[in-house]
Amino acid sequence: MSKRVTFTCTLLLLLGLWGCFETFASFALHVWYFNPLALFLPVSIALFMGLPGSRMAATIVFAMAYAILAFLLMGTSFVHVQVLRADLPVFAVPISFIILFVVMYACVLSLLHWMLYSPPFDEHLGES
Repeated sequence: MSKRVTFTCTLLLLLGLWGCFETFASFALHVWYFNPLALFLPVSIALFMGLPGSRMAATIVFAMAYAILAFLLMGTSFVHVQVLRADLPVFAVPISFIILFVVMYACVLSLLHWMLYSPPFDEHLGES
C-alpha cells in the first residue's frame, strides 16, 4: 500500500470519526443532529480493505458533501427570519465567513476526492 493511499484513507477515517463523535455527542445531549461526515467512516474502512465498490461509495459520499456545501453557500444568503419586525439572517455569521469556510472545506474534500483516482489507488483497488 502506497503512502498516498494510506494518507488519503487515514484522513477520510479521521473525518468519519469526527462526524461520528459529533453525532454521538449531540445524541448524548438529547439533540437530534446527524453529521454527514460520519458516512466517511465505513467508506474509509472499505477503501483500506480494497473492496471493489468502495471508490464508487466514496464518490457518492463526496457528492453528498459537495451538495451540502453548495446548499450552505447558497441557502444562507436567501434564508431570512423576521423577529420583532427586524429581518435577520438565520445564521448570525457574516456571509464572508461562510464563503471562506465553504471554500476551504471544499478544497480539502476535492483534494481527497482527486487522490481517489490516482494511479496508486488504481493499484490498491486492483483496477490497473
